[in-house]
Amino acid sequence: MTIPSSHLHYQECARGLQKDGTVPPCVDEPGIYTAVRSGDFVADAKIAWRDAYEMQMRAAVRPLQQAAE
Repeated sequence: MTIPSSHLHYQECARGLQKDGTVPPCVDEPGIYTAVRSGDFVADAKIAWRDAYEMQMRAAVRPLQQAAE
């Protein structure tokens, strides 16, 4: 999710809360956002980018997820 789309998502959540009391999904399910992270990495050009990304995500440290556990 990019910054502009995140901003729009937050606005939609705020409007829903203000309009009819709809709480954002993360209120009742905070685990939705603990796996979200940003970053970058350099991968071998011979590896498909999805495979390289998957390897990076498996090796990643997720401090928010660890704190939630």
